[in-house]
Amino acid sequence: MLDAIDSTSGILDKLIGDAIMATWGIFDERGDHIYNAALSSLKMMEALHNFNLPRSPESHIHIGIGLHFGEVKAGNIGGSKRSDFTIIGDNVNLASRLEGVTKEYGVSIVVSEDFYFPIKDKFTFRELDRIRVKGKKEPVKIYELVWE
Repeated sequence: MLDAIDSTSGILDKLIGDAIMATWGIFDERGDHIYNAALSSLKMMEALHNFNLPRSPESHIHIGIGLHFGEVKAGNIGGSKRSDFTIIGDNVNLASRLEGVTKEYGVSIVVSEDFYFPIKDKFTFRELDRIRVKGKKEPVKIYELVWE
């Protein structure tokens, strides 16, 4: 999974239990960050598929990925005794919420409308729903980034 992030100019923010938090575009505003994040997600799905191939179906690992595009705060967060570089903000929270709904919809990659529109012609998407997520007053339109 980390190779998929590195190969698309992503930055590993942190490993959280069995989760990975990554970001694109924090230090380079010239790249196509949304495209790279989508490509990274598809590379992760391919790597997972290859990992699962020799295993029995009941031992397959399944993952969910949530992708959103928006402004975040990036920097050293913490206090005088401990701080870490990370990203925070409402847009980070929304990406996390999108990851959480992958199980509910039975899909691997869920993206927000803000993520979808800039690259809608570069990948295959399927419209899923409009959902209400914690911390948002307005419903969020979501799409599946299809891995084939």
